[in-house]
Amino acid sequence: MAPTRLLWLAVAAGLLLAGCPTDDDDDSGDDDASGDDDTHGDDDTTGDDDDGSALHGFAGEATVIAEASFDGHEDLYYIADDGAGADICRVRVALTSTTPRDDCADCEWAFAVTAADPQVVTESAVGCDGVGIDDAAIADLAGERGYGFAREYFGHNDVLMVEQQGVWTAVNFALWVEATGALSYDWEVGYQPYGGE
Repeated sequence: MAPTRLLWLAVAAGLLLAGCPTDDDDDSGDDDASGDDDTHGDDDTTGDDDDGSALHGFAGEATVIAEASFDGHEDLYYIADDGAGADICRVRVALTSTTPRDDCADCEWAFAVTAADPQVVTESAVGCDGVGIDDAAIADLAGERGYGFAREYFGHNDVLMVEQQGVWTAVNFALWVEATGALSYDWEVGYQPYGGE
């Protein structure tokens, strides 16, 4: 092979090697441009955004003595990031009753429950207003409602029954321990967008 051609091959090989990074270069591995840097993973731009979708529902706890009394509370809640984030808005009402009802055919017990004294217990920067819960909506949480409990509803799970427009409806799973009277439920209603333009 001619010396000139060998020279050009050597120059080309040198340029090729000079342009290729090695495993020890600063341009690869877990540097600031890749891997677990400040622009990936669980950074400050996720989790507590000012817009998104909130899980909306009602969670309650009470002591219920069948055919005698209902005493507890219920939280209206909106939780950021479709329920995976922090509370945006949580409003608590006291629930009480000593008025059993006998018009729920599927219920083991049912009551005319009075909801009273609604209070905001948690509010984020988005706020209750950001999910459409203003002072008037909070005040509207007070009032009377029909609540009941059905065991093995249609042969399946125990459920919370709520009177809606005159019809007793199973709204979500519930747990009631007869020996202690402890009732708990988490009635997930749906999703509410918040923030944005």
